[in-house]
Amino acid sequence: MSKEVNTEDNFLLSSENLRASPELWPEKIPGSDNFAKSAHKLARENEKGLTQEDIRLIYQLGQLPKSGIITEIKRLYDEGYQLGLDEGKEITRGKYLNIFAQGTLSNRKK
Repeated sequence: MSKEVNTEDNFLLSSENLRASPELWPEKIPGSDNFAKSAHKLARENEKGLTQEDIRLIYQLGQLPKSGIITEIKRLYDEGYQLGLDEGKEITRGKYLNIFAQGTLSNRKK
């Protein structure tokens, strides 16, 4: 009976030589491991100037799913676009009020 066990054990053994893991499981994006390490180090260095509110927002954004991140990016894009429109209106208003003319500020100081 012990011979049967040995035969079964030998059947389960493999003589295949395994290669090193980077060759078996390469990075999905070459260099991403190094980037992740350096980004983590940079984040730790920059953490000194952050407030508790900043850190809370970072973790909150980190927990968002893909759709949430996309929604947040669209919101920021729309907000930036609206700020650009508002700035354009204010610049036009300034031109009509002639506040950008040469010497306008020096005339006001007198």
